[in-house]
Amino acid sequence: MSTVAAKMNSARFVLDVVDLTKHYVLPRESLFDKAHTVEAVHRVSFRIRPGRSLGLVGESGCGKSTLARLVTGLENPTSGSVHIAGFDIHQISKNALRKLRTDFQIVFQDPFGSLDPRHTIGRIVAEPLRALEQASPVEAQRRVVSVMEDVGLKATDTQKYPHEFSGGQRQRIAIARALITRPKLVVADEPVSALDVSVQAQILNLLNDLREEYELSYLLISHDLAVVEYVCDDVAVMHNGVFVEYGSTSELFRNPKHDYTKSLLDSVLPLPGNYTG
Repeated sequence: MSTVAAKMNSARFVLDVVDLTKHYVLPRESLFDKAHTVEAVHRVSFRIRPGRSLGLVGESGCGKSTLARLVTGLENPTSGSVHIAGFDIHQISKNALRKLRTDFQIVFQDPFGSLDPRHTIGRIVAEPLRALEQASPVEAQRRVVSVMEDVGLKATDTQKYPHEFSGGQRQRIAIARALITRPKLVVADEPVSALDVSVQAQILNLLNDLREEYELSYLLISHDLAVVEYVCDDVAVMHNGVFVEYGSTSELFRNPKHDYTKSLLDSVLPLPGNYTG
């Protein structure tokens, strides 16, 4: 396939990952020892179409977060490719990647650690606009207020600091920051695992509402299949750096094929109350 044809094919997908592999070289125990490598991700391939959401599940250490960093350009792969909006993010220039970042954003697991305690919420949420777009101060303020209200917070909250909010509110702030550039893809890495169970469902409901309002696609990473079932159309089960099962969420829950998937399903707990499903 020609380069042009490959780009056109990838552009039909919000995210197109092909044979993605990541090796880490371990420190030598002594000067004369041979260096050993760990293969955190091995030849992983998947696609997400516009408006669809994929859940990536697996136990801690299976390679999920490494995959998230590769997909968002925070780390470089050993081999393979990641296309977003038709562009290979690991092959384009830094300037081109910076411009492309308006199309994809990431929400991290720890809503407090990802927010700078020295800055107001207004400045934190507006940060991607300052870094990626040439929005005027007036336009930036308008968009900050709008997205804050979309995630269930108030315009006056922009003058406060992160420590003045609960964990669930801080995650709403992190989501607002991710949405400020109106991306096509949001990578959410364990977005509710650091929250009390009483507020987890509130954030999941919010993600579902925002998906429709903003016409988003999600790559949602979680160790919890119940979370993925509630938010995602499709699911990939990851174990030891590889996908052991991949398909529609409804089919996988109804008819799992792999023993590892079956063991994960056996441990699924229902989502807490206060959610609509």
